[in-house]
This record gives sequence, structure tokens and C-alpha cells, in this order.
Amino acid sequence: GEIAEKSENLGGAAICFLDEADKKCIPSYDSKGVNNNAALQSNLLTLVEGHEVKPGINTGRTMFVFMGAFQDVRNKKQARENALSELEYCMYGKEKDNRNDALYTDININEIVEYGMIEELAGRISQVVNLHRLSDKDMGVLLKEKTKELSEELGVKIELTEEALNSFFDVSYSCFGIRNQVNILRNLATDKLSEHYFDDDFDKSCCKIRINSPDNAIVCKKRKMKMEPSA
Repeated sequence: GEIAEKSENLGGAAICFLDEADKKCIPSYDSKGVNNNAALQSNLLTLVEGHEVKPGINTGRTMFVFMGAFQDVRNKKQARENALSELEYCMYGKEKDNRNDALYTDININEIVEYGMIEELAGRISQVVNLHRLSDKDMGVLLKEKTKELSEELGVKIELTEEALNSFFDVSYSCFGIRNQVNILRNLATDKLSEHYFDDDFDKSCCKIRINSPDNAIVCKKRKMKMEPSA
């Protein structure tokens, strides 16, 4: 496909995001023993170095962003760190560090090369940015925003209690991330919606779905605002 649509006003500058780039680093051999992913990286190298993909469009002013979890790299690094921690504990009685988290272990370009990225392409990467765990506060804001989006999508008010929010944290920090939580929220809401949709007293405008936990939701009436008596 097209790398990017470039604007003449920007002088041909563009940003190209390559999602799940880690999947293209893992060696993948065909029946003839050719590493297809290495060949793909070699072709990509031409674009990263600067190549005219079509008349007037050159990738020389394109910033390439390689995105990916690189989870195998992190798992391997964590295993080494855990083994070292165990050794230090056995030899010196040093307290073991149980805070290691393979989901957020920092990795560097050398470890990515060890994973399977060709050195020529890795040499064109100027910076490796490691993302870290969100705080509970930030995760709470994200979950509430996703609940609001789901409310707009289904056309009914969805309320996430603090108890449910706290219960969601543990699963949110797993390898499933926020997507799993959104799926749980959507399934709970749609199940309750379909269960009560044809009830005589059900009205989207005056009812809401309250999520009490990752496995419990109820339909209840919205509280009406009290009207102040007129003077």
C-alpha cells in the first residue's frame, strides 16, 4: 500500500507508523530455507534510507516509527534478571526483587537485533522508547472514558461503580490491556440491554445500566433531579 500521502505544503515530510513491527523481526523461513521476514526488512531498509516511491514522492523526509510489544525480548530479559536475582540471593543473601514485570521491562536496540531485526535496519533507528505501566489514576480515567464511549454507542447511560473500577485494574494490567476490559463492559451492557429491551417499563432515556463488577450488571432507573420551588 501507500506509505503516506504527502502534502506539498510540508515539503514532502511525513510520518509512517508501522504497527506490530516486532512480528516482522521474528525469523520466518519458507520451504527453501529463506528468511522471508529478513527479506522484507531489507526491502523496508531501502524506504527508510530514502527512496522515490513514485514521481515527486520520496521517503527521504519520512520519519518511520516501528511499534510493537517485542514481548519475547522482554520475557527473555526478565528470565535472565530473575535468574541473576536468584543467584545473588543464594550467594549473598541479597533480597530478591519481585517487582519485575515482563510487560514493561525496558529493552534496547541490541536486544531487538538479537530478536531478529537486521543490523542495517536497526542502525537506522535513532531512539528506542519504552512505554511503562499507567498509574491507577490514569487507568481509571481511561476506563471511564471507554465506558462513556460505550454509552454513546449503545444509546443508554452506563455507570461504572468504583468497586467495579477497582476490580478491573488487575486485568487491565495484564497482557490483554484495555481491550479486554472494553469487551467485558460491552458484553455486560449488551446482555442487560437485550434482556430488558422489550420490558414495558424499560426506556433508554430514563434507565441506566450499572456495572457493579466484571461479572455483574443491573438495570435501574435514573434519579430525577429535584425541582426547586418557584418563587
